Amino acid sequence: MAWRMNCCSSKRVLVLGIAPLPEDNTTKIHGSCMRTLQFIDPLLEEGHIVHLVAMRITGLEESFQREVRVQKGNLTYISVDEVACFRSDEYLQCQHDEFQPDCIIGVNAFPSTRAVQIRTQCPVWADINGYSMGEAQTKAYREGDDLYVGHNWNQQKPALERADKFSSASDLQRHILVGELGTVGRLNRYTMGYNFVHTVPEGRKETPIVLTDNNPRWTEFRPEDFLVLWSGGYNLWCDVDTMFAGLERAMAQESRIHFVSTGGIIDGVDEKTYPHFQEMVSRSQFSDRFHLKGWIPFEQVPDYFLCSDIGINVDAQCYESMYGARNRITDMMRAGLPILTTLGTEISRLVGEAQCGLTFPIGNAEALSEALLYAAHHSDEMRLMGNAGKDYFQKYYTFRETIKPVLQWVSSPSHAPDWGKPKPLQEPPQPVTSVPTSQTFWHRVLSKFKEKGYWA
Repeated sequence: MAWRMNCCSSKRVLVLGIAPLPEDNTTKIHGSCMRTLQFIDPLLEEGHIVHLVAMRITGLEESFQREVRVQKGNLTYISVDEVACFRSDEYLQCQHDEFQPDCIIGVNAFPSTRAVQIRTQCPVWADINGYSMGEAQTKAYREGDDLYVGHNWNQQKPALERADKFSSASDLQRHILVGELGTVGRLNRYTMGYNFVHTVPEGRKETPIVLTDNNPRWTEFRPEDFLVLWSGGYNLWCDVDTMFAGLERAMAQESRIHFVSTGGIIDGVDEKTYPHFQEMVSRSQFSDRFHLKGWIPFEQVPDYFLCSDIGINVDAQCYESMYGARNRITDMMRAGLPILTTLGTEISRLVGEAQCGLTFPIGNAEALSEALLYAAHHSDEMRLMGNAGKDYFQKYYTFRETIKPVLQWVSSPSHAPDWGKPKPLQEPPQPVTSVPTSQTFWHRVLSKFKEKGYWA
């Protein structure tokens, strides 16, 4: 991590995020981990003093250690156990009191809630990375239990009620967040005209990625093979049934097509989708052309991006696929890898507009197959699309470009206008059929009318 000193305007920033970071030399780097790095790297470059407390997700192999502390220049990075440390009010309060920050940033939804539960006078930025309630609905459907709906709302609500600034992963999600702020009373007389929410798309480092000496194209495949890459976790909104059906259909018509996957189960979030996909692959007549690598060391992942012919993203029909973002698409753009994606998320629509890939309708395996066959037979066009994606990344998705609103706020952190003011809604709005609420409302309306002489 690099930074330049700017002592006159540097701030002390307490960041709560998700571990591990890429520098931890581990295999399971989730999108939420990369999101944490996306925030802290530009802060360090600006010369700010960053104290990062990052939660290791329960279930990862590193979780047996209570805390691991690394000091590097202006960065103190503490990787902590989720239960023993991150969920401990006393632990986080001690970190805050000892560091004495000028402001606090929570990166991802749960760290944002933990950030606002610290006793502090500091302004707080809450990064709500992804549409939590859309994810909750999908999880409830998959598990057959609506428990997840209430859980996700209750986990996010404290951040909505207290934080001073918010970030979303897409412009569409920004509108969702404004609506959610309204449900907890933040759209009040004090905040009229205040910009609560800023879009921070999923970003990556500006530096180009390069092949190592272990190029999979040379060691695992034939030169003529057409490699279709999936990278990352198989989350709740991944439509593996459509992806598998489309791949099989294309493989039946083109023997050069191979599917390569680096990633797998997301512990504690989705532990069913990837095993289901593995089972389908094991029964396929083309099983020898499905290369499921599982989670591989982070430093090896770029090799697969650079040696593949097209990257794939297949989303299911759900609200998360409408309002969320996709880290793998950002990674594909950065690598100059042409993209094949369902048309759902905001970034998937930008793929088509920027002409850096192909899109197809959600749930349409036949369209997926046709797009794959087209890509396999139009290598020159795909190369141009990959280059267009790389240019688009450099213009819009680098760390420094995406994080500009956060850097501006940190330079002079401040509270929202309703800081310390009573909120009009302490509980969720009552249904319009509620008699007491309706009577109270109309009583006040009639009283106002009478005061102005409109009603006798």
